[in-house]
Amino acid sequence: MEKNVFVQNNRIVFTHLKIHWKLVLFFAICWFLFTVSLMVPTVFPFTEFGYNRPFIQVLHILSETQHENGSSGSGSSPMTISQVLNSSLFGPPAIIFFTVVIMTFAHLSFTKEIGHNQIGVWMTLSLSRTQIFVSKLLFILFTCFAIFMPSFLVIIIISATAYDANQFMGLVLLYGLIFFIFILALVGIYTLFFIIFSDKPALALIIISMISVYIIVTSVINLFASVAYEPAKWMLNFKYFSIQSLIVSPLNFQYVENNQTVVENIISENTTVTLTFNNLVKANLGWQIASPIVLLSLGCGSSYLGNHIFNRKNFNL
Repeated sequence: MEKNVFVQNNRIVFTHLKIHWKLVLFFAICWFLFTVSLMVPTVFPFTEFGYNRPFIQVLHILSETQHENGSSGSGSSPMTISQVLNSSLFGPPAIIFFTVVIMTFAHLSFTKEIGHNQIGVWMTLSLSRTQIFVSKLLFILFTCFAIFMPSFLVIIIISATAYDANQFMGLVLLYGLIFFIFILALVGIYTLFFIIFSDKPALALIIISMISVYIIVTSVINLFASVAYEPAKWMLNFKYFSIQSLIVSPLNFQYVENNQTVVENIISENTTVTLTFNNLVKANLGWQIASPIVLLSLGCGSSYLGNHIFNRKNFNL
């Protein structure tokens, strides 16, 4: 009997994959290309300074060349892997992208099937409503994993080639895990909205869109606070009210005056390159431990509540 239930659960997951595989592939290709377009350029800015691999940590490069009549120099702060991850691939653009992914497949798996009475097909199987709900939820989770993982492999491969991979590679892997836990929480929360408003899907879309706008607005405020010379106190504190603060970055590098690591490298007879590295600022250990627990609690709690509502909903079959 248990084996039959397992087969029936898998049948729901694989049926959804069979129906929507083109859409899954489309999202996966889009995110993969976006990741490649951001990660590959992190290698090139350093080649003119004699470095043919990227860096994970944030740094400033100063190149000085001696001439007969004096010297000339040029400075640069090229985009590094940690900056790409913080600003884009594990930042607001990624949150918005996976919000669209989750909204799409939650709508197709729940709202659309309930609205068109297609949910009755699964009711004919020897499965409880809870098992049907879990199978559909697993389909959305697997879809997010299938979209996220190829791009994360690109991040891992390029990060592994970095000069400072021995120091920070473990933090890159940890960052990816934290962000995927955040995605899992979004799956539970957004699916709950689609279950609650299964008869009014537009309302669910409006609520989730408002959350997305809030993420964008708070990200802009946080950006201004980080680059402003003397930001207002409320701007500095606003980050604690942003949803993305639940993604605790283990790759937060900041400039601390008179406390940087400086490396000089003579790349030719007349040219010297000086690398000045920003310092790694470790997040509060308590919050670093608590945030994944909070995210998992939100995801599991939302999924439990969604299942509870799904079990008691009248589908008018």
